[in-house]
This record gives sequence, C-alpha cells and structure tokens, in this order.
Amino acid sequence: AKETAYQMKSFNTLSQVLRYLSEAHKTERTIVARMGLRTNGDLHLGNVFPLIVGTLLGSKIVKKGYEFRFVIYLVDQENGPEDLPFNKIPYNNKLSLADYSIFGIKKFVGDVQKEVPDIEVVYKKVSDIQKQKKFRILLKNILKKDKRINLQALCQKHGGKIKGYLRKDTFIFLCAQCGKKFSYFLYDKKLELMLDHDVLGVIEDNLFPIDIHIIGRDHTIVTEKNDSALEFREKLQKVLGVSKHITFLTPLVLGKDKKKMSKSNETGLFLSQIRNENYSIQNIVDFVSKNVNKKNIEVPKFMYNE
Repeated sequence: AKETAYQMKSFNTLSQVLRYLSEAHKTERTIVARMGLRTNGDLHLGNVFPLIVGTLLGSKIVKKGYEFRFVIYLVDQENGPEDLPFNKIPYNNKLSLADYSIFGIKKFVGDVQKEVPDIEVVYKKVSDIQKQKKFRILLKNILKKDKRINLQALCQKHGGKIKGYLRKDTFIFLCAQCGKKFSYFLYDKKLELMLDHDVLGVIEDNLFPIDIHIIGRDHTIVTEKNDSALEFREKLQKVLGVSKHITFLTPLVLGKDKKKMSKSNETGLFLSQIRNENYSIQNIVDFVSKNVNKKNIEVPKFMYNE
C-alpha cells in the first residue's frame, strides 16, 4: 500500500483491500465503496472493469460478515470536449445520450448482481447532486484555495457551454457567443453547473462517508506538464481535510498491441461484442482473457485474487 502526505492510502489488489478492511474494521458494519462512470455511450472494457471489481469486492466483503453498499455516480454533466453535457446530447427522438448510457449501465450491473445478490447498489446522477447544498459548499471551499478551477454552465439564450467564476456567494458566467452575463446565487438549483472530472471526484468523495474509492490506475499517470490526476485530487482533498477512505486502483487494460484500450482512441472493446449480451461474470472474464494483453496483467487472476 502507498500512503501519501495527506494520509490517503491506495491499493492494487482485492486481497490488499480485504486485508486492510479486516484490520481497520474489526466489528461488522456496512462498507461503502463508490466509483464514477461517464454516461457517454455504449459500455466498453474501461468502463466495466471498475464495475466488475466493485461487485466482486462486495461479494467477498459480504462473505466476511459485513454489509456492502456500492455507490455509482453517473456522470451526466461535466466539463469536456463536447459542446453539450451528456444529458443534453440527443441519442434519438426520445432519449439523451446520458439516458441511453444509464440504461446500459443498469442492465449490466443488474446481470452481474444476479451472481452477487447480497450487495446494495445505489445510483446518483451528477446533474442531481451538483444542486445539493453540501456540494456547493464543498465547491466554494475548493474555489477559495484554487481559483483556476474551471467552472462551466449552459447559456440561457443559446444553450451552449459558457465559462464563469464564483464571487463571494454568486456564480457569474459570461457568454462569448451572445455577450450576455448570467448570475446565480450559490445554492440556486436552476444552475446547470459543470466541473472537470477530477474536481467532481473529490467533491463526490466528501458528500457522505465512504470507505473505498474505486478508480482506474490511469489516474496515476504523470504528464510532462501536470501532476497525475490522483495527485491533483489529493491536493484538492487536502483543502477539504484529510479523508479516511482508501483508493482501490484497478489496472490499466492493454490490448494485443500493448496500447491502453480506450473509447477515446477507438480501441475500446464494447460489451455488445459479448455473445448474446449475456453479462455473466464468467462470460466477461472469458471475453477479457481473449482480448487483452496477458503480459500486461492476468485479468481473471487479478479479479479472483484471494
């Protein structure tokens, strides 16, 4: 396990997490894990891996006598390269891209839950939680320390993304396209507020007590210009106070070409490729085994690591 200067511990295997929880929580209680998932289209292996890890972890925790709650944040609004948030992008005449994605996520989790029925799964949409008073208070505390945080909203006139800032208890947004200025009180629920993914993640970690944050190991990659996403999150966490949760880093999934499998670079494996879309754990393990680079990581061994 790695412990940072801010007392945040991270682990790489199921066995490490289980050992830590057994030592930290001697009496039976509810263990709460959480993860975030973008609602930007069909599920692919990068999306699914943390979901599988979370459900398998939950099944093992339940066998040890604990209860397990798995909170899945559905990221339907965030800053990103798209012109609109996912919940405003139409998928068809009836559904937004986020609606379509959430349907697929719940179908997948429902299939997996049939094999691990003793875990509780809770869904929370970012478009809802960003309107909560506690969310806005946590954001205000972060903005006091780091004014570089990128704030975005939707223009009331043309509906596109616009940038803004917080002045005392008022959000102010300026639209470069129409020249309009829009102001919102800190707790105004009419505000469709959007933040960078990692800022969202830190706030989500602090909305209610959690024990485990499940996140992909790609968040530990350091670029020439910036800290890793995990280091950035730790700096923001320091602003809000020391967190007691641990971080469970799921492995990078590399393809046969040894490159990261990703929807963004069009190398993601989509679950629709699984025969009959039967999302049993064994079917997924078989699918992963046939398609990932085993020299990178023996995925089934990791998933069932005792």
